Amino acid sequence: MKYTYLMMNLCRFLLITIPILILLTWSYIDNSFMINSIQEGIFFQPTMTPMGIMSLNDVKWTMTSKFFGLMWQTFGFLTDIIALWFLCKIFKNYKDGFIFTKQNAQYYRKIGVFYFLDALILKPLSDTFLTLALTCGNKPGERFLTLSFGTPSLRALFFAAVIIMISLVMIEASKIHDEQTLTV
Repeated sequence: MKYTYLMMNLCRFLLITIPILILLTWSYIDNSFMINSIQEGIFFQPTMTPMGIMSLNDVKWTMTSKFFGLMWQTFGFLTDIIALWFLCKIFKNYKDGFIFTKQNAQYYRKIGVFYFLDALILKPLSDTFLTLALTCGNKPGERFLTLSFGTPSLRALFFAAVIIMISLVMIEASKIHDEQTLTV
């Protein structure tokens, strides 16, 4: 049970820290520390756009481009943040001794569904915001809006399906657990 308490607190810490780091990143994206970190590949890797490969250092950051960058990263982490919230609930249930419950199975199912939606909707939308952030400062005619669906989305769909399958197994386990609890 000590590990579930540790995992619950880790999830809570990440639930608070990730949004703060995203906000700080885009508030100071044009700061010399961030510029050097991007240049050395510590934070963001170059990205393929219709204009070719672009680094975030190639962008003249305006409030609009920073907003699109913030949206790109927020949409990119949104499902992870939601999953962390559900994991906090799951680990709290584990800590309290409620392991094979319908509620935990529903939490796992919701995590799987959110990752499924992430692969189908949020990932392509997130990439659209990245292209907007990288090109919105360009001259008219050189600004781009892209929407794509590719192999990384298929991988995410597969893992979302696996999580949903785990939730179905957990539902069956909760039924068996309930039957055993009622049997004296």
